[in-house]
Amino acid sequence: MSTCGKCGNHMFRVQESEPSGSAFVVYFVQCSSCGIPVGVLEYANSVALLQGIEQKINELAGDIQQMGYDLTSLRSELRRK
Repeated sequence: MSTCGKCGNHMFRVQESEPSGSAFVVYFVQCSSCGIPVGVLEYANSVALLQGIEQKINELAGDIQQMGYDLTSLRSELRRK
């Protein structure tokens, strides 16, 4: 069981904060009794963000591939005329 190093409490909470001079919001893990910070969590889940970006890239790649097929078909049609 985790223990606060200042007051010995065993309960903690997560508090959203934008530290002075920072452009980013973070979550502080704090002792629920005395409020001393014991850890920091990222505001956004980086893995989820990267997976979303990867999905968008894959969708764009599929669209580009389809456009290539369409252009090839169009080129073939124009050559026949």
